[in-house]
Amino acid sequence: MKKLSCLLILVILCCSCSVFKKQTTKKTDKNKQDTENIIRQNDNNAFEYDGLIKTNVAEKFKPYQTCSFQCKTSFKGFPINMSVRTTYDSIFWFSASSMGVEAVRIKATEDSVYMLDKINKENVQWTYERAAMFAGLPLSFDFIQDLFTDTTLVKSYNTPKFNGTIVKKFTRIDGISLPEEINIDGKINGKNEKVKISVQKYKINGKNEYPFEFKDGYKYIKR
Repeated sequence: MKKLSCLLILVILCCSCSVFKKQTTKKTDKNKQDTENIIRQNDNNAFEYDGLIKTNVAEKFKPYQTCSFQCKTSFKGFPINMSVRTTYDSIFWFSASSMGVEAVRIKATEDSVYMLDKINKENVQWTYERAAMFAGLPLSFDFIQDLFTDTTLVKSYNTPKFNGTIVKKFTRIDGISLPEEINIDGKINGKNEKVKISVQKYKINGKNEYPFEFKDGYKYIKR
């Protein structure tokens, strides 16, 4: 099974979904967690999650209403390009491709992640709890949103399965500070991982369309 790497969870999850779905048949009381968790910030600027799902945080400054941009990264030597569109506090839409072939379309809302796997021709819906447990990341809508908007230069995380840092470089677009490079370095599920994400071609407050076609028969993956 391929290990997931921070942002690449959104790409790799769908490619690994056939294995992922088999794991959901086992349910234990250990998987039961509160649906609301609090982030605690210690003196070392490390964020400790009580759980692995969406967290309650103070209301954040909204840098824009809508935004679109392009991301470039790589996984195991393969280039990955992502087209991203977002409406703040509402939705992220990703289209991921490699070598000129679109592999997956993803819609991330506040509650769930929907994936159209164009390679395996499957439609899948995940809870953030289940995706986070599998990926070894503090995955939530807030985490995805902060990855592309939070202006903290260095942020450290300490969770049961992810211990590492996110370091960013910024550019200014229409007077707004936005990341042009995101470097993720840490242990994911006990394995050292480094991911570099280049972000470019920002368009602020334009009209976003979300070409994500929903079909009947989604396989719902819960914890």
